[in-house]
Amino acid sequence: MQMQLYPHQIEALNALKGGKHFMIANMGSGKGACLLHWLRSTDKKKWLIVSTSSKRDSGDFEKECDEWFGTEYRKSLSSFLVLSWAGLRGSKKNPNWFNEHVDEIDEWAIAFDEVANCKAGISSSQGTQFLKITSHTGCWTGYTATPAENWLDYYPYFTACGFVRNKTEFQRRFCIMQTFRGFPEIVAYKNEETLRDWWERISFAPDTSELEKSLPPEVHKQVHFKKPVGYDKVDRTGYDLDGNFIETNSGMRHYLRRLCASKQKMDWIKDFVEGLQESCVIFYNYIEEGDQLKTMLDKMKSVGKVWKIDGKTHDIPTKDTLGKKDVVLAQWVSGSTAINLQFINYWVSCTPHDSFSVSLQARGRIQRIGANKPKFFYYLKCDDTEEDNIYGNLSQKKDFSTRAWVIKRKEEGKYLPE
Repeated sequence: MQMQLYPHQIEALNALKGGKHFMIANMGSGKGACLLHWLRSTDKKKWLIVSTSSKRDSGDFEKECDEWFGTEYRKSLSSFLVLSWAGLRGSKKNPNWFNEHVDEIDEWAIAFDEVANCKAGISSSQGTQFLKITSHTGCWTGYTATPAENWLDYYPYFTACGFVRNKTEFQRRFCIMQTFRGFPEIVAYKNEETLRDWWERISFAPDTSELEKSLPPEVHKQVHFKKPVGYDKVDRTGYDLDGNFIETNSGMRHYLRRLCASKQKMDWIKDFVEGLQESCVIFYNYIEEGDQLKTMLDKMKSVGKVWKIDGKTHDIPTKDTLGKKDVVLAQWVSGSTAINLQFINYWVSCTPHDSFSVSLQARGRIQRIGANKPKFFYYLKCDDTEEDNIYGNLSQKKDFSTRAWVIKRKEEGKYLPE
């Protein structure tokens, strides 16, 4: 059967071909197909796709290109290169892509998948390389579901499109600053009408409502647990369970969050997986949490393979390699973007992530174009703990940070290390 773009994809592709630089669409809405069709529309024979390392290693772009245009078309290109955002800057073994190709950059069509990786701008290597490339060519596009969390995150996009020269100019024109504990910080924005107008001029968000109606139904359930033993003592005194003083607010907050990866949750996951007659994916925060989950699941005879996706391991299943009773363990940041798990129907958040965009991206791993069965989402929460604040903010589509935690504790008159 011949493959065809959905109406919202055609609409987005026409906008990109017409000069828009960014496609903003929900996870699983087919941004990859638009990316490939835009690359082909440029008539360039050299293609560079910048994505996550997992997407680079999976070969998904090559496979999808062959499905749309045929293997012979891809072979006819001079270059079909997929680099990770981290790999874009180069290494001892591989040269920096921009430095290597700057003299012939006009020969390339460049697509930035998960373009939100550049939102830190010059404060990150990813943002720096993005700005170098876009300052030397206009033949590029970016794709993401969650472009930014505040206006400052947009400054690399505006710089790439020529609206501001750099971060300093952006802050001078649009940020209201104040000093907090000796450091300047943004407390509000001004001239937001200009920013909204700029963003509308360079981005396009297709209407995906019809697509979303066609996706299988979702069931969301929060599973409640008692406060972990010892949590109140740590929360009150600032000493960990081994009697060591926790010296910073950040350290104390993360220690409290680690306590929430409790034995109660592990027992629930064990029973849940035991009774499940198909595969599932479990998202978690901390390395020791992932190790604990893997050790427990590896001992269960009823579980097939335990796949692990984190900063070091990219053991990513496909529809053909995933077993019936397999479990995928995914650390939030490593497993929340550019991975297609639409063949999995059960999703579990063992401990929540602070970022709404990361959480949203993670859910989008299983709810995508092509999914045809109901999707079940479980959120494990220890009541009367730090997880109340995190889930509360996420439900309002907001992030929760250490600074927000400090402010909230001050308001409540609770203990702070600093």
